[in-house]
Amino acid sequence: MSVFGTTTKNYISSLNFMDYPELLRDVLDVTNEEMYGVMDIMDLTGRLVKTDAVEYEHFTNKHLFKAGVIDTSGIDATNDGTWSGAACKDLTVTVTDAAGMPVVGELVQTQQGTIGYVKSLDSTVQFTAQALDTATQSYAINDGNLAAGQSLVYFTYAGAEGTTDPAARRPSWKNSKNYVQIFKESGKITEIQKVVKIQVNYGGKPYVMYKLQNDTLKRFKAKIAYGLLAGRKSKFTDPVSGEQIWTTQGLTNYIQEGDGSVNTTGGVVKDLSGSTIALSDIKTVSRSLDKKGAPKEYWLWLGGDLAADLDDVLSTDTRLIQGGILYNSFGKSNAKQKAVDLGIDSFKIYNRTWHKKIIDAYDHPEVFGATGFTLSTNGFAIPTGKIKIDHSSKAVERLRVRYLEGDGVDLRYLETLTGKLAPVPTSTESALTVSYESVMGLEVLGNELFVLFEG
Repeated sequence: MSVFGTTTKNYISSLNFMDYPELLRDVLDVTNEEMYGVMDIMDLTGRLVKTDAVEYEHFTNKHLFKAGVIDTSGIDATNDGTWSGAACKDLTVTVTDAAGMPVVGELVQTQQGTIGYVKSLDSTVQFTAQALDTATQSYAINDGNLAAGQSLVYFTYAGAEGTTDPAARRPSWKNSKNYVQIFKESGKITEIQKVVKIQVNYGGKPYVMYKLQNDTLKRFKAKIAYGLLAGRKSKFTDPVSGEQIWTTQGLTNYIQEGDGSVNTTGGVVKDLSGSTIALSDIKTVSRSLDKKGAPKEYWLWLGGDLAADLDDVLSTDTRLIQGGILYNSFGKSNAKQKAVDLGIDSFKIYNRTWHKKIIDAYDHPEVFGATGFTLSTNGFAIPTGKIKIDHSSKAVERLRVRYLEGDGVDLRYLETLTGKLAPVPTSTESALTVSYESVMGLEVLGNELFVLFEG
């Protein structure tokens, strides 16, 4: 009688390959398109950051200058800033909110180009300015065209000799909050089904992994990506268990309505309904971003139809600049090659680099590409530069994912194999079950610089 021993190999998790997806691609013979989605981009560019709370928040600086907007009550009937008799009259203006008020000593300029000196603050939303030279008619502040809704800018300060410093202006910032969301997915096969084992050489040693792992992991990460794209922030009670459920605010709703609770100001929404995209649309969006102080490198995440329309434009327009493309947003270690591997096409126009990537979920016939859904005509423009966090000298990525970690538990990605067919059997059930869990949510910083293209 012969006695045969057993030869075992250590099991290796699919999570080991998340930082080296090209190895997994070689092992499982999958294509780039199957490997690189929205979550892969966030992973590979280092945009996963831990949080120790279910609700996380951030404070970002607002602009150092703040324009005023004339209120509906408009201009004081007596002090209207016009030329009267032998002198220019003062101008008393009511603005829409206290944030749009100047300090005494600043110069105010109207949309018509006239300039005045702020001499007093009459209330929290009203101030009085005088002409720079009250004896010269051309120095009158109001040329008769001031109206509600027009802007006023306070562009410089002019102090008198020997006077004290101007009143201190408090810095302002925006607060934003979002929730993490518990994502779960699992896959299961029985002993009758084929359990596909693959030998993997990893770090010079042989390991065994299951194709079921990777298939389940891809579906799991896709669910996270779809939630980060289209989810809406909420908190409610599970009708079965009675426990709390949190959902995260996705990118679409961040741009449309802010975080939905604290910061309810959204970003730029570009309406493309009834027309195909043109370079003039990119120009309009780019100039709008310039005026908001946006960075010079952007991601374009586009649905298939919108991407195809843009390709038609890019292939025929000779104004496109091919040189000088920035790849800063893809990190170190040959960032340009990493962009190529991610299936990204880059171009430069209007003094801005654009990295174009198709959102496969918007074409998926069983998800957002299902009959009656038109999200393939939509897309996003996402700033890739960093933004300064208030109360800190630190700058962080404008788009990132927050995952829950605390008390020694990392809930970024958890993988569990159970059943009789598991590498270490856990029950008498003749099956292999692969389960994944993650607790994370989206964080958008400075969402006024994000763009939603709506087809």
